[in-house]
Amino acid sequence: MTKIKQLKFSYKKVYKKVKAHLLKQNKRSEMDFDCRYRIKHPDGNLHCAIGILMSDDAYKRSFEGKSVKEEKVFNALEFKVTSQDHVDFLYDLEQLHDQYNPHEWKKQLDLFEKKYLDKLK
Repeated sequence: MTKIKQLKFSYKKVYKKVKAHLLKQNKRSEMDFDCRYRIKHPDGNLHCAIGILMSDDAYKRSFEGKSVKEEKVFNALEFKVTSQDHVDFLYDLEQLHDQYNPHEWKKQLDLFEKKYLDKLK
């Protein structure tokens, strides 16, 4: 089993990476109407808000259908999750991808930024 090198959790770095990715991709990572961390797509591989935070080595197909709230999922991220606040932050990003259409992401990301403003400074 490959040991995953994890970076210190940074709200700002996580948010910036996810925001840039979602706005560039502009497609939901889903199959049969179920959101997925990663899928192969004719336009290229798609990643959800959490899937983009996993290296290829860390990602496991068994994560699909599970939430970032599950330890085996958040332990696979490139950023080390060490608190419930981290989990809640990541879960809100996961829900943003899963619950809103891509044309709504910019607005929802702006609202997310306001909600977490103190952590994103």
